[in-house]
Amino acid sequence: MNTPLNNRWYQQPVVWLFLTLLGVTVIACIGLMIVAIKSDDGLVADDYYQRGNEIGKDILRDRQAAKLGLSAKLMISDDGKTARLLLIPMPADPNTLTLTLSHPTKAGPDLTLPLRAGEDGMYKGKLDVGLTGERLLIRLDDPHGGWRLRGEAGLGQGAAVDLRPAGQ
Repeated sequence: MNTPLNNRWYQQPVVWLFLTLLGVTVIACIGLMIVAIKSDDGLVADDYYQRGNEIGKDILRDRQAAKLGLSAKLMISDDGKTARLLLIPMPADPNTLTLTLSHPTKAGPDLTLPLRAGEDGMYKGKLDVGLTGERLLIRLDDPHGGWRLRGEAGLGQGAAVDLRPAGQ
């Protein structure tokens, strides 16, 4: 039985449309698998249950900062190498505070910086990495874990941001 030349399967446009869609789907799937394997979004924590329990402790730290009436102004020097912080009111106890600069979604570029009290009433610390002006979450902690102040800003050279207890 002979098939007419115009009825062969490889000459039908519907067959090629189906094969093209199938090929595009396979290529897209392979591409998405490569992206998923190479990128680590870091958004899901392995110890999510423990972190959930610690949220209550963090809320208490925010409330303690509000009760003490604490606020701070963080200033980055014009050359981007020094962070200075004015804490109001100036506490009598801590000579060192911890400043944490973290990216909202990427864990890699996070930076923890110890700030030491200076003679002029300002806390100072040296930045090892230049800040690029991208949005960062800022947290200031006392050494005993009794209170914390938070803020959010695009930090770069010459930037300044106010830090307050959460919810204010």
